[in-house]
Amino acid sequence: MSLLPEQDRLKLRFGPYCSPRVRLGDTLSCEFRGLVEVVGWTDGKIPWPQGRVKGTRRRVIVCADLLKALRTESADTIAYHFGIHRASVWRWRKWLGIDSRLVDGYLSVMHQFGEVNGQDEWRAAHLLETNPYSLWSAGDRKELGRDTDVNVAKKINRTPSAVKHARQRSGIQRKQ
Repeated sequence: MSLLPEQDRLKLRFGPYCSPRVRLGDTLSCEFRGLVEVVGWTDGKIPWPQGRVKGTRRRVIVCADLLKALRTESADTIAYHFGIHRASVWRWRKWLGIDSRLVDGYLSVMHQFGEVNGQDEWRAAHLLETNPYSLWSAGDRKELGRDTDVNVAKKINRTPSAVKHARQRSGIQRKQ
């Protein structure tokens, strides 16, 4: 397992992200809490509004670019840049139905530093058609179905099961 340099591991891959233009006392719509009064800001590199619903403590308001980041960036990156705890990122993703292992930021960091296993490659194959930031290059996709899955896997440096799943997902017939 290789250690990731801090600046590479925490780099925003799909930003930039901007805080909503609000002031203390303004109202924002939170994905989980509805309308919330802005009562403060996180202390991250991207200050993010915090809100309070009557009788509760202050919470980060999940909206706008934070919602976009939850769907694309790794949990560590979001926590670092937005000043949010990683556990909150995981909890929000669970509530939103986002599989953290399918988030591009996570996959691209793991893939770049050689820490992707066959199961993650299989998940990456499922991003092929649904996500414009897929880890599969156009050249890799062109190879699908031109030869057996095993030979294509060797040629493009992927596992045979990842090639099989990507080929099936794309509707390409197997080469005999």
